[in-house]
This record gives sequence, C-alpha cells and structure tokens, in this order.
Amino acid sequence: MVDAVREYHVKDEDEKFVSLPERSDDYIQDLVVSQLERLKGIWKKAQPKVKENGEIESASEIEERMIVDREKTEKVARAATRRRSWFDRRKETLVRIVSIKREQNEADCFIWEWLLDLVETLGEDGMSSDESEIDDRTATVIYRVKNMPWRRTISEEMDLIDKQRATAHIFSKKGSKPMPRMRGGGESRRDEVEELPKGIYNKDWLKKLPLSSKDDFKFSPKKFQWLKIWPENHGK
Repeated sequence: MVDAVREYHVKDEDEKFVSLPERSDDYIQDLVVSQLERLKGIWKKAQPKVKENGEIESASEIEERMIVDREKTEKVARAATRRRSWFDRRKETLVRIVSIKREQNEADCFIWEWLLDLVETLGEDGMSSDESEIDDRTATVIYRVKNMPWRRTISEEMDLIDKQRATAHIFSKKGSKPMPRMRGGGESRRDEVEELPKGIYNKDWLKKLPLSSKDDFKFSPKKFQWLKIWPENHGK
C-alpha cells in the first residue's frame, strides 16, 4: 500500500509532477490507515437504521440524519474555536498589562499577575461555552455565554479582562473584533474538566458529586490561592 501511494504521487521530473516530501514508510502508512478509518466511519453512518416504528430508514431520511449530525459536529467545532480565541485574547491582554504594570512598578500589578495565572490555569477548556442567536432588535449575531456548574464563578474576573482589552488603549484597533457576548445562556452541557487545581472548582458542585465519582476525580497537584479582588459588598 505504501509503495502504491509513493508510485501515485511521485512522477518523473519531465512530467512536472510535484513529489511528496520525504516521509518514512510508517508515516505514510499511518496517514493512509487514518483516512481509511475516517471513510469507514462515514460509511457506517450512511447505513440505514431501524426507526422506532420498526421500519428501515429511507435514503432521504439517511441523508437528513447525516446532515443533522454534520451540523452538530460543526457547531461543536465552532464553539471550541471560539473558546480558544477567547483564551488567546485574554492571555495576550494580561501578558501585555502585566508587562506594563511591572515596568511602571504599579501597586496593583499583583492583581493582574493573579488574573494571568487564573487564565493560564483554566486553559482553553476552562473557558465558558456560548451559543449564537440573532438579536431581534439589531438583527445581529450575539453569543449567549453558558454557565459551567463545575467551575467556580469567575464572570466578573473575565469581564474585567475583556473590558481592559476594549478600553485600555494598549492594542491596535485594526483587525477583527470579537462578536458581542452576553451572559445568561443557561448551563453548559459540556463535561467538567479534570486535573485542575481544587480551588478552581465550585465547592457546592464538588459536594454533590457521588462518592464513586469523587474517588475517581483527578485534581492537579498545583495549589491555587483565590484572590479577593473586590470587597464583600461588591455588586450589591
């Protein structure tokens, strides 16, 4: 199989066919096998299933089911991309702010260092999910941020970072801007993220975990000390 792939891609220079870059036989074999596995999965999904009434799916029903499945997969992928973008933006914002605060020896630098540590500790998977919808008033796309019940509430901390990005005048106004995000999108259906410091998790959520889950749940050995940025009566 490997030889066949090489023979297909590699032609004489006279035919001006671009050859494959140098790769090992194992690499090419893994590439071919992974593609075959992907095609096998698609083929399986395309097989007719038995409906609740005992009838076999028609060709049009199979097509409709596969379209729905593909849309779900693409939706999950888009949400993951947005989480990654928010993580990158927040980290970049905090790195820049911390650098400026240190250079100017400002007293509140430790707060921004802590926020940077928080974002880096959460990682991409620790960022909130969201779902898109059309604003009836403006007819524009907005994103409703979903609450992650397993994670300690950090909405004010994240909003503070995002506000700095928009108002601190430390970034160029050029380039694409993030779509509007609003809170109140309900609870996220994503599974909890393991191997984070225990201080990142919602204490009430941890208490409600079944004993079997508590025993198997994995925490990071890192100690994360929570910092109270605002006074107790903040926001009341």
